Parts: sequence; structure tokens; C-alpha cells
Amino acid sequence: MARDILRIVEPDQVTAVKDLNDGTTVYLVKDSLNFTPPQPAAGLRKGGRGRWEGYQQLSDIRDNGALSFSLIISWLTHPNVPTALDHANDFCAAISSTLLGRMIEFRHRNASESSFFDVRGAAGYQPNLRLNLLEQKSAMAFDFKIPVGPLVRNAPVTLAASASTAFPAKVALPTAIVGKAPALADLELDIPVGGAAPLFAAVGWSKRIGAGSPPFGIVEGEAANGSSFTGISGGDASMRGGSYLYQDLTAATYSLAYWYVEPWRMDPDEFSEDIDVEVYAVLRMPSTAYSLRCVLSSPPTEGAIYGQRFGDLGSRGRTIVPPYSSTQKRITRLGVVRMPCVPQHGRWLMLEFYWDGGSYDYLGVDYLVMIPAKRSVAGPTGKASDYATYPRFIPSNVATKRVLKHNGSGLVAVGGGAEMPYGGMGSRIELPPGDVDVTVLLASMVPDDPTINDTGLQLSHSGTLRARTFPRNYSLRGSS
Repeated sequence: MARDILRIVEPDQVTAVKDLNDGTTVYLVKDSLNFTPPQPAAGLRKGGRGRWEGYQQLSDIRDNGALSFSLIISWLTHPNVPTALDHANDFCAAISSTLLGRMIEFRHRNASESSFFDVRGAAGYQPNLRLNLLEQKSAMAFDFKIPVGPLVRNAPVTLAASASTAFPAKVALPTAIVGKAPALADLELDIPVGGAAPLFAAVGWSKRIGAGSPPFGIVEGEAANGSSFTGISGGDASMRGGSYLYQDLTAATYSLAYWYVEPWRMDPDEFSEDIDVEVYAVLRMPSTAYSLRCVLSSPPTEGAIYGQRFGDLGSRGRTIVPPYSSTQKRITRLGVVRMPCVPQHGRWLMLEFYWDGGSYDYLGVDYLVMIPAKRSVAGPTGKASDYATYPRFIPSNVATKRVLKHNGSGLVAVGGGAEMPYGGMGSRIELPPGDVDVTVLLASMVPDDPTINDTGLQLSHSGTLRARTFPRNYSLRGSS
């Protein structure tokens, strides 16, 4: 007769540590296992002005769930143990010492797929002396209760690596993310030898959007829907696609450009009808662009008078550090701008540049990178990229595999060697169920590095992207 599978496993969800239903020394009481999901937390609330308007919940951070089950621990197969009581004591001690940092796997006898529970604390247990097992069967019954994560995991799924890609790029994951809840994911970037090492990285993700112009991914500077820039320059191999939008700095002290976006095609941020979009720009930057700054905003297509939204840096925007004595490519983080996803209405992603009189040469916009601010991870910006203080994404220009772990930590493997701990991005990586796209920005410079020098940004970094996913569900699974 088929038995339920109940065992403690390592975090890889494969390696078994202890069987809790081996049919010899320990038995799971039939149908005693119960998973209690956490209830919604109170979170932040916004009150209405009317007496009967009530409150709107603005956040939800779930507590742990609870996994409970009953075991019958037998003494008959352990003649060297003095009594059943001693054996039960040893077994409970073993469970307490082996649970921490591990997971519990359960598969119903009639199911084809296992469910995994992330153990979040020590097990509580209660001897059940009401059952007449000690004298008749040399066994004891125990009721266990264990704090576990709020969602139930599936077996891990490693997706195929992408084709070799010149990053920055938007990459379509080759397989849909399974499960009904957001899946944890480790993202692995393999970067071969060649050129300068990418010191900075930003990675954002979104459900796949098949059409339209969502504010996600990469948009070319010369693809602007409108601008007061001088024109488009082509035939420059140092620029992405060979061309860029340019402005003659001697002609004015102000210029703007804007690109059409459809934020309503994106899923809004949780408990909101808006989405926060983080914007990076790669510029052709002459040393003679004096006091250059850029203001990020998102007005409706009808015009700013109908509700212009500035980025988090406000109407002063970002002051951009120039090269020391030459013209170079530079990357800057322009900030985060909030866009409404409801109703379905297009907006402009607008950049306004200001500079002092007496500036000369050409300012250029090569491309922009847009990622969801709350569905992304990124390194620090606005800091000097010295080895002593800056956490470089890849510290040397040898073949390197970089792993961004789902829990915010990281790994690195250099020159084909073994993986070892290395700083992560500090934020969790959770991919939505279904088809997913990932935008990867790699840069050989730190955005807005305050150091004044003549270093230029490398055009691209070739490599591959792979995702190792840990699908999750809201309840137990029965079949694939």
C-alpha cells in the first residue's frame, strides 16, 4: 500500500536528511498533516474622509504559516534503546536539531508531485499519552507543529541558458514560470573574457508583453517621438546601433526629448494603480558641457498642464559629472518616475537637459534603460568605483559566472572554478507566473561616479542568462 512521503530535506529540495514516515520506526498518522497559511497582516491603512468610507489596506506582509502533523514513533526495531520513552526522546531531539535551515517535503500517497515547506523555526511537539500505544505497541504518538514559510514550494526548475547576448538587453526566458504564486529565482550571468569588466549591474523583470510600448526594456535615443535636439548622427560604431540623438550645445542652453510609453500594459505595483519606473540613460558627454543636468518626468501626451509627474529627483533633476578633458560615453541614473497604469492612457517619458552658456561640442543620447523599480535589483550608484569601497559586480576581466540569489545574497565563480560567496544585490528576486522577460543592464562604469576622469563606457558585454526557479503555490500540489 502506498505511503505518504514526509521527510526533512536540504534546501536544494533533493537531498534527504531524515525520513519521518519510513514505515518501520516512525509512521505518519493518516491524514493528520495540515498546512495553515498565514492570515493577512494589518499593514498600512489609508482612511477615508467619510464616516462610512472605511479604510483601504496599503501593504501586506504575511507572517509564517504552520505545518502540523502527528507521528507514531515505534521502539520495536530498536532493541538497544532501553524504553520507548527514551527512543521517542531521541527522535524528538533529532528532529529539533535537523530542521533548522532545511525544508520538509510532503507528497500525498495519491499525488504525483511533492510540496516543500521552508522551515522558519524550531518544532513544537506534544506527547499524546491518551492513545494506548505505549503498553500495547511499544510506541508513542506525538503531535508536531512547525513554523514554515507562507507559500508552498514546488521542486526547483532550472531553465535553459539564453543565447549569447550583448548586454544591455531584454531577454525572454525560454520557459514559462510554473506555479500560481510568484516564484523565487536565482539569476546566473556567465560573462566570458573580453574588454573591461562590468562593474555595475541592474536587473529588472516583468510578465511578457507582446505588443505596444511598455516602459520596460531598452529604447534607442534616436527613436524619440519628439525633441528639440539638433538631429540624429549615424555611422558611429561606439554607439548602440551606430547612431544617436544629438544636441549642439552652442545653439541653446536647454533641450528636451520624449518617448511614447504605455504604462497600462504593465502590472501596477502592489496595492497601487501606478508603477514606479527606474530610468538609466547612456549619453555622449563632452567635457565642455558645463553644469549639465537632466530632469526626468512623465507628462500625459496631451501636455504637462494635464498632470506632469517628475521623477524622485524633482524638477532640478540629476547633475551629470563630465569627463576631465575629452568626450566620452557616460551612464547616469536619472531616477524613478511614477506612471499610472489605470486608465489605459499613453504618456511621454520626457528628458529635459539644461546647461550653462559657453558650453560647446555635441551632447548625445545613445539609449535609455527602463526597469520596474520594485521588481528589480541593482548595485549602488553615485559612488566612486574603487576596489576598497565599491561592491563591483564582476571585479576582474576574466571569465566569470555571477549568481544573484533569490534571497539577496550572491555567488561568484572565476575562470571556471567553484562557486563561492560574493556580495549580492540585497533584494529578493520573485518572478511572476507565466512568460517572463528580464532586462539586464551591465556597465563598465558606475552610474554617476563622482570621479572626474576620461574613462568611457564600454559599448556592451557579451554573455548568457540562466534562471534557476523555485516555483511556489498558495496550497499543496497534487500533480504537475
